[in-house]
Amino acid sequence: MSGDSSFLVQDPNTFTKCLEILKALDNCSTQPSYNKENTSFYKLGSQLLLIETSETCGLGGACSNRILVVKNDTQIVYEDQHSWLHSVRDSASFYTVTRGYQTGEAMWEVQWVDNTFTDKPVSRNGIPWSILEQLPLRAKDPFDHFSINKIGIMKYPVNNKGALALFVHAPYYEEVPFDMDKYSDPGSTNWLFFDKGDHQYQLTNVFYGVRSHSVLKEQNDGYFDLLIEEFNQGGLTHIPEKKRYYWDGTKYVFGGRTEVHAKIDSLKFVRDVPYMGRYSENDSFNIGCGDQLFWDIVKLYDRNAIPLLIEKLDDTTKTELIAPLFGFAYTVGDVAYVALNEIVINIPTFELLGVEFDQNGCGYCSYWKHLNKSYENRKAFKKNVKSWFEENNDKMGWFRSDRILTGDCSGKHPNGGHFKVVND
Repeated sequence: MSGDSSFLVQDPNTFTKCLEILKALDNCSTQPSYNKENTSFYKLGSQLLLIETSETCGLGGACSNRILVVKNDTQIVYEDQHSWLHSVRDSASFYTVTRGYQTGEAMWEVQWVDNTFTDKPVSRNGIPWSILEQLPLRAKDPFDHFSINKIGIMKYPVNNKGALALFVHAPYYEEVPFDMDKYSDPGSTNWLFFDKGDHQYQLTNVFYGVRSHSVLKEQNDGYFDLLIEEFNQGGLTHIPEKKRYYWDGTKYVFGGRTEVHAKIDSLKFVRDVPYMGRYSENDSFNIGCGDQLFWDIVKLYDRNAIPLLIEKLDDTTKTELIAPLFGFAYTVGDVAYVALNEIVINIPTFELLGVEFDQNGCGYCSYWKHLNKSYENRKAFKKNVKSWFEENNDKMGWFRSDRILTGDCSGKHPNGGHFKVVND
């Protein structure tokens, strides 16, 4: 037996009267032997008497109890032979729990409204129904699965006033009926819900590629910030990066620039890129083979720098670098492309430019002439490079190599390898 003790009938005389009412209204063909060990009564105000008994009326048995509600001591207005009483909420509602064959445990709220009882689902296997309704679960009735308990929930306080947020994820998503067409990897997807009270939850964020998450004590508008380690979506390297999110009043938004962003933004300060000479990682004076800042950016190959470098390809901010023999000033976009070519081998530069390498003339000058002819050419080049990376992302493999790829530089490459399209 269970329920709220404040509604529970404990006085022996009152219990006896309730027992008489139950026996008088009982319509079982053979009347069960009701007593204090198998039956409990709960007074719901002046009109309603809630009854839970393990004595069945031909159904139920070991899998459930029998629940009845009597109105004005004269009429049974509710009967359920397949549930247990979980708790009494107030004088007009209570919670029941059911569990059938091949289904998970379900909690229901039963309410007395307009002289009749209605019920609505509250949870399945401990997962709030309000959350299940907002998750991308497939099938006609996706909640009748034992696998629902494979969905994990972690609760966090998100301010000093008791507000709760719930991170929902499915670490064993192969066993959960997710709509795989909608989320390619639910196992690393986290849904963030705010507890609105009364078993209701509001979905505020969906985070993809999550490896870990935590709550920081720093606040914005009274809410704690979140620190989420996540894999870059659509990135090449599949290496997680920690990102900080802050509350903007309705949801959490990415709130800051990471160390990788800061490094990429420093492209305009590069004073030397590989051309001709010898590079040494221990020598801060590498004239002709890239300065330390350039190689520091290249070393971000395993920290999702590639998408950020691609975004810089149409940045026409001029640097102090001049292309030897060609006379063109390097823009930030040009430096970013040199860095990309030290991370990924065999990018088809001239195919993506849409021009030919000048075999019989000045060679690489066709790159410089085409991009400096118009800004539209730079934008088109960036678009083509981005498309090429997206198309070949899943074909990329890591290959060990000490070779510096740009110009005629000798020395050991600081990354010790490059990404390469496997079928090259």
